[in-house]
Amino acid sequence: MLNTGIPTTQWSTGQTGAQITVSAPGQYTATVSNKCGTQTSTININSYAITGFSLTADAISICDDKPDSVVLLASVDSLSQSPVTFIWSSGQTYAHVYSSTLTTDSAGSYQVTVQDSTCLLSKTISIAGMQCDSDSVCIHKIAIPDIFSPNGDGRNDTFNIPHTCPVYAFSMHIYDRWGQLVYESTDIDKGWDGNYRGRQEPEEKYLWFICVQETATTPNNCMAGTLTLLR
Repeated sequence: MLNTGIPTTQWSTGQTGAQITVSAPGQYTATVSNKCGTQTSTININSYAITGFSLTADAISICDDKPDSVVLLASVDSLSQSPVTFIWSSGQTYAHVYSSTLTTDSAGSYQVTVQDSTCLLSKTISIAGMQCDSDSVCIHKIAIPDIFSPNGDGRNDTFNIPHTCPVYAFSMHIYDRWGQLVYESTDIDKGWDGNYRGRQEPEEKYLWFICVQETATTPNNCMAGTLTLLR
C-alpha cells in the first residue's frame, strides 16, 4: 500500500486518492497540487523471492497402530540467497540455515514457514495413516536425494528413487532452470543419467516432480524439489 494522506493525490497508475494498493514491481509516482504549486514523489517497488523452497517426506504412509517415523525435509536453494529461518507448525524453529528436518510418528498436516529479512512463505504436507493388520504390511520409504554426480566413477552416477515396496503407478519429470523437460519416466526403478538427447547436461540445479501411487485404491502422492548435478 502506497499512501500520501492527501485525497487529491494523482497517481501514475491513473488513480486518484490518498492511497493505492499495488501488487507488481515497478516505478510509481504520486503528484499533489495546490495553490502553492505541484510536488511529485516516486518510489520503486522491486521484486524478490525465496528460491527453491520445497517440502518433502521420506515416507508417504504410516501405520496408525504401529507408528513408523517419517522425516519431513524443508529446504531452499543455497546458491542464490543467504541462510533463512524455518518455523514448523509443531513449534520448532531453526535460524540461519538452508534446510531443516522434522521427525514425526503421527499422521496429520504439517506446515513449515520459511522467512528472511524480506519474504515469508509457507508450505503444508499431509501424512496419511493406515491400519496395519500384520507385520507383513509394507510401508513405503521414499528417500529422494538432492545431489548426484554422473561422472562414470560407479558411485551416485544416476538420480534414482530408492523405495522398499512395489508401487502401482509412478511418474517423474525433471526440468532444467529454463523450464525445459530433460527427463521423464514411469518406471521407479530407472534413474536419470544426467544426459538429454545424448548430450551431458551442465552442472546446475534441476527441478523434479514425482508422483507415487501405492495401490489402485490409494491416492496419488505428488512431490516437488530440486536436484544438484555435479560431475
